[in-house]
Amino acid sequence: MSSDIQSRWRLHSATLIEKFPILLFFVLLVWLSVESPWFLTWQNISMMVVQSVPLAILSFGLVFVIAAGGDDVVSGGIDLSLPAIAVLGVALLSLGMTEWLTPYPLLFALVVVGCLLCSGINALLAMVAGLPPLLATLSSSVAFTGLTDLLTGQRRISVSDPLMVAFRDGSLAGIPWPLIYLLVVFLLFQYLLHHCRFGQHIQAVGGNHDMARMSGLNANKLTLLAWLIAAVAAALAVFPLLAQGSGSSSGTATPLL
Repeated sequence: MSSDIQSRWRLHSATLIEKFPILLFFVLLVWLSVESPWFLTWQNISMMVVQSVPLAILSFGLVFVIAAGGDDVVSGGIDLSLPAIAVLGVALLSLGMTEWLTPYPLLFALVVVGCLLCSGINALLAMVAGLPPLLATLSSSVAFTGLTDLLTGQRRISVSDPLMVAFRDGSLAGIPWPLIYLLVVFLLFQYLLHHCRFGQHIQAVGGNHDMARMSGLNANKLTLLAWLIAAVAAALAVFPLLAQGSGSSSGTATPLL
């Protein structure tokens, strides 16, 4: 009887430890709500979520890399260069809007292609050269940041493009455009990973690479596609990141990382 009680106690203790961050967050939420009557207002909540839009979108892309590579951050899948890739995209977008005067379609295509090339380099380092993704993407992050500094001359590029201003300050039925944008991107990535066959194959590769290959899946191709989808997430994070900072600024990648 005592051993049964001890096993239940260990189970409850393990559950409590596992859920501790959520409990801590809830306690913090209650405390802030009591201390400030404006904390839970829609204006404050929407402002906080809007500030988190670029980071959330980058996280969606990171989920694909982790799902395909496995949850071991050293030997599995991780991409620490996504913030640097997004900031490079912001630099390209800022320069295109202010100095190169590039048409919108061509400029957005340039940003997407640039992000895909950066993730392709990461995939080559991890899959062909055999470097651990943790080290490969940390190194490439420094390189991409250096490329951004080279393009911008480490100067701030302010953007006052009407499209960016409308996206940053506008709303639909009281909901800011960045939140609507975030919801659309979330639904897209949620569908890809959890509600279609492609996403199931990605998770199968990350769950057991050898078994996935034995069952007929092209594990290398799926892993490469996961890296490229992360690049698409970085490209999708570029515009809200540009709007948030009203342009390109040196050192933006560090807090995102």
